[in-house]
Amino acid sequence: LLGLLQLAPLPPALLGVVSPASAAVWDAAGGVLRAFGRAPSPGRISLMPWETAGVALLALSWVALFLSAAALLGRRSSRRLFAGAVVVSGLLQVGLAIATEDRLFRLHGSFVNPNNFAGYLEISLAFALGLVWYRTRVGLRELAGAHDADERASRLVRLLPQVVAATLLWAVLAAGIVLSQSRGGIVAASGTTLVLFALVFESREGARRARRVVGVAVAVLVALGTAFAIAGAGTVGFLRFFMPDAADLAGDYRVRIWRASLDAFRNFPWLGSGLGTFREAFRRVQPAGIDGLVDQAHDEYLQLLVTGGVIGLALALVALGFGLRALLRAFAAQKHREESAWGLAGLGALVALLLHGVAEFNFSIPAIPATLAACLGGAWAALGWSRADDEAPAAGLSGPARSGRASR
Repeated sequence: LLGLLQLAPLPPALLGVVSPASAAVWDAAGGVLRAFGRAPSPGRISLMPWETAGVALLALSWVALFLSAAALLGRRSSRRLFAGAVVVSGLLQVGLAIATEDRLFRLHGSFVNPNNFAGYLEISLAFALGLVWYRTRVGLRELAGAHDADERASRLVRLLPQVVAATLLWAVLAAGIVLSQSRGGIVAASGTTLVLFALVFESREGARRARRVVGVAVAVLVALGTAFAIAGAGTVGFLRFFMPDAADLAGDYRVRIWRASLDAFRNFPWLGSGLGTFREAFRRVQPAGIDGLVDQAHDEYLQLLVTGGVIGLALALVALGFGLRALLRAFAAQKHREESAWGLAGLGALVALLLHGVAEFNFSIPAIPATLAACLGGAWAALGWSRADDEAPAAGLSGPARSGRASR
């Protein structure tokens, strides 16, 4: 809707009120066209309407992916297949990068930017962490139900390889993020792990002690996986996180872009310069010493502030707030371990990319938000699942509302 508003032709007087900078740009363009005997185009908020239309359509495609995944992943079998595909895709990215690139340099897989490579892996990492939590939780529950030492030993022998395999999957994906040498990616992955632990530790009636035992066990496994990731990545990639980047310090590149982005925002404070038009808005205030075209702010929130204005950023934050609230409520209400793990993975993927977005532009790479949208749709379907959904033919959109009706 914001994109449509930015695309709508507006009378010059009204455009001058809501976006004086846009009015000045369109007036200047109209003067050039009139000089050559051409009729000027009507003024709009967007500096490049075709770019804004493309971004708006792209956002609608993510909505379609979310709704499609929520409808198609209503059964456990389909969700398991999809989750496996998400994890395997991350492993293939890591394998491709290790097989074709020099590990002394930053790995990027099939992405041009190593930071975006790390951003994509964060989605798979969240699902691997959900798998670790699920396997550990199921294993401890089965061990607690053993009647004697022999049965406990038998169950442990059967369950230990499953937990170790899940931990190794997580460790390989974590090693891929370390090998990308993306400091933002490492911080996002670590921060997300802590956030998910805090969510797991949240007490539920009658389950506080068991959940703490599961949380401690998962923490130990993740610590072991982190050690494996560091050992596999080597010290060069990992130490980059602790060492200052001479190029960044010499040019102060990102900080200068952030400062100039704030100047661009002041030109388009309320409704922005138009979705997808950061390059045009930034060019008006681009400082000397930053050469070439700058088409990203290296900060998702700052970029939206420039292209969507205060209203656009407010809409995004409200949407995120309500979305996270709905997912957390559904997570708290879901009693099945497998579906809770799915919801945890979806929440983890979203939180990781939101954290990474403070210093990167993962949402500008279509493959990343598209994958995230499908994963969140699957998480929504999982958190609303009940056994009746697998017993009866699937119909309509899966989710907490539908499962509530099914359980009643």
